[in-house]
Amino acid sequence: MTKNPRQEGFYIAPFAPDGEGLGVGFSHFSNMSAKWIENCRSFLRTHGAVFKESWGQQLQKIATRLTSANGAGIGTFYVGGIPAVSTLYLPGIDKAADQEVTGMFVASMLKVDIVRKAATSAKPFADIYSIAGRPLCVAVVWQNPNISDEDFDLVRELSNHFAAAFFLLNLAQREAATPAG
Repeated sequence: MTKNPRQEGFYIAPFAPDGEGLGVGFSHFSNMSAKWIENCRSFLRTHGAVFKESWGQQLQKIATRLTSANGAGIGTFYVGGIPAVSTLYLPGIDKAADQEVTGMFVASMLKVDIVRKAATSAKPFADIYSIAGRPLCVAVVWQNPNISDEDFDLVRELSNHFAAAFFLLNLAQREAATPAG
């Protein structure tokens, strides 16, 4: 019997600022730091479904904004107030919610000046709609020259662990709400 992918990890689809997809991979929870997943779960539990907060202490210059509802969400990771990575979280529990949040994410991306200037296709980010794997994290890395490579690497790792925590919390809440039977 095959395990449910939601219990093993999540699909990740990086996109360039021009709206072009860079492929789809799979991140296994077992290949990630359990400590950092738990730190991210704690951060999510503390701040709730909608927030913009700094990570504090050694990560003081990094902040995360999240807006989520019905298990899906949109996030941004900042370094020193500068957007570094924009994220979309689609758990695949409610197809209509996934579609709605994807539409909001794409619309917000199309308002970004960098995207409008760099777009090479008529419909940047349209490929998101055709990615079937769930749960799915879409990540747009902004590559701002005012953010060091070291900080981008840190945010990339943090955002991956955050995605894992987001999906695991979502799964746990869903399982807790489902009657045993």
